[in-house]
Amino acid sequence: GLVIGWGTDVHAVAEPGAAAEDFRRKAEEGGAPSCGSVQELCRRQPTFEVDGVLYSYLGEHTQNLPGAHASARAILLQRTLPQMWLTAADVRGMVGAWRGAIVVCSG
Repeated sequence: GLVIGWGTDVHAVAEPGAAAEDFRRKAEEGGAPSCGSVQELCRRQPTFEVDGVLYSYLGEHTQNLPGAHASARAILLQRTLPQMWLTAADVRGMVGAWRGAIVVCSG
């Protein structure tokens, strides 16, 4: 289809954890460089795609866990995803209305 409107929101990934590993793996499958963590991925490539959604690194918060000699972090990402779109059937149905017009699409 044809995307005619985009929206953004903020997404947090908690690391370490299984959800972070799954997110990192999906990013690598989408063409991002192979990394050991989401934090490393964001340092190497601050903008990447996961499942057709564009993610851009915003920042992170690290919490040191007392007595555990470990830390946990939340990585904040801006998601850019389609909000409004026309399906292929919608576009085909509008061809007559666009006859003789110039249609410009930009990404």
